[in-house]
Amino acid sequence: MEAQYAETKGDLLIEEKSKITTVTVKDFGPSGAKIDYNIQGEVKGKYNANHMETLNIAINPDGTSVGESKAIQLTRDGDTIFVSSKGRGRASGPTSVIAEGESTFQTPSTKLSWLNSTKARFEATVDLMTGEIRTKYYTSK
Repeated sequence: MEAQYAETKGDLLIEEKSKITTVTVKDFGPSGAKIDYNIQGEVKGKYNANHMETLNIAINPDGTSVGESKAIQLTRDGDTIFVSSKGRGRASGPTSVIAEGESTFQTPSTKLSWLNSTKARFEATVDLMTGEIRTKYYTSK
């Protein structure tokens, strides 16, 4: 899965280091589970900010998943960035997941207005034992 976007990767936009803070199991059954994760962390790169996110995910019995999230990022200068993401993942080990997808950005900030036309692809690794998530966002070409 990691190599799928290799040819379409653009420049590195931001790197995010975050942690799952709460988990809500919404439903489960023979067809899989629906889970909401609340996530907090920090982004560094073309801009630096604190990160808050809710990820809604559907996990299939085969270990694959699809999800979407809404995030708010706040810079030290008081700028707000809204991030919408959709993607898919798969188990990469007994307690680890890799995911990839696409993100769009919105901000009222004039300084960061270039983000309003930015689309990004992301790659993430998740350690379900520690709750740690590492994500890289690349501008789409």
